[in-house]
Amino acid sequence: MSLEKLHIFRPMSSIQLAVTITHLPAYHAAHIPDTEIGLLAIDSISAFYWPDRFTVEQMRSAPPTAEPRKQAPNFASPLQHVLTALQSFRLSHSPVIALINWGLIPLNEPSPVSTPTFYKQHLHPFPLPFAPNPNAPRTNVPMNHSFPTSSAPLPITHHITIPSTTIPPFNPGISLEEAKAQEEQRRKEIVERGELVGIVRTPGSTKIGRFTFRIGDTHISTS
Repeated sequence: MSLEKLHIFRPMSSIQLAVTITHLPAYHAAHIPDTEIGLLAIDSISAFYWPDRFTVEQMRSAPPTAEPRKQAPNFASPLQHVLTALQSFRLSHSPVIALINWGLIPLNEPSPVSTPTFYKQHLHPFPLPFAPNPNAPRTNVPMNHSFPTSSAPLPITHHITIPSTTIPPFNPGISLEEAKAQEEQRRKEIVERGELVGIVRTPGSTKIGRFTFRIGDTHISTS
């Protein structure tokens, strides 16, 4: 019954994604007028990062026109249209919005498991919920991307980092056959455990929380 309320859209570009979000109020009114939209999830907001980056670089390198009156207006990146559409839909329908993002560039060097690794924000423009600490080393400062002054940023209430699950290194001198068998067994154990750990941060707070999400054969649990 719950999956009957799930609606999936598959845009092929950031512009299509922005148009889809902009059209959601009309879709809601036409197809599910008696059902509240409680959750809007985008997996992932980074899906079109490289095509968008290429588009922006192409626009920036385009030669200027000879006549000032024919100059193109200030170019907004495709992601800006997505965030503007999300902000409008948030104000009109107040759903929970979950944006899944890649972690590409670590803020800190590899560290013990007890110390979480966070990542720089590679998308532009995108909200930066954690202001840089002016006293922190430069390597710990996120990339300084900001919104144009004409657009209000999409507020971020919680930020969850899911560290990648790593397999312990092999012992020195292990044979190729033993390494293959251990690798298959360790991967199997990770998959069968069905466990993810989330590192939770809240803007305006220095506290860091953790939770564990487990997917079993008959249930889902958190702790």
